[in-house]
Amino acid sequence: MKYRLILLCVIFASICACKRKVAVNEIIAQMKSCPVELCIEQMKPFNENAKVQRNVDSISCTFVIYIDSVHCVPCKLARLKYWKEFEIEIHSKYPYLGFIAVFEQPSKSHVLLQDYVNEEFSIPVFVDDKHLFHASNPHIPNNEIFHSFLLDSDNNIVLVGNPITNERIEDLLYQLLDSIGEKSALHYL
Repeated sequence: MKYRLILLCVIFASICACKRKVAVNEIIAQMKSCPVELCIEQMKPFNENAKVQRNVDSISCTFVIYIDSVHCVPCKLARLKYWKEFEIEIHSKYPYLGFIAVFEQPSKSHVLLQDYVNEEFSIPVFVDDKHLFHASNPHIPNNEIFHSFLLDSDNNIVLVGNPITNERIEDLLYQLLDSIGEKSALHYL
């Protein structure tokens, strides 16, 4: 009887895990179904790197970090320092990768953002005080695990996830960047 109960629990857990995986795959498929509208021209550039127009021809893909105002904003902003370190580490090998952070500004959070983004912060940060990003991209869910993603040159999502907290996503990111680099090199031959 004890073994049947354990077996039943294992089967139930497996079914739940499979359903969750299917749900996540469906969400990612939905995210990949349309290009992302960045709308950064209509947002406020927060730091100097957001004010400077980068050489768009040299950027083949963009990693977007979307910080919404739904959950703990200070917690999300505190993690920006890890993105800064990651961008510095990765930029030397993959100069064709750009990063941007879109910060959906809740009321009175401008001071909070200032605490985490200073002059040395290398990632361009755009303040979305009109909630344009969310309105223009209804295919991006509210769940923050889907708020870090890689865009190709046509703004299509090619990878969803946080490479800083998920080693598998980091490996996939490097594989994608290597293949993009190879394609770019062939393009110039």
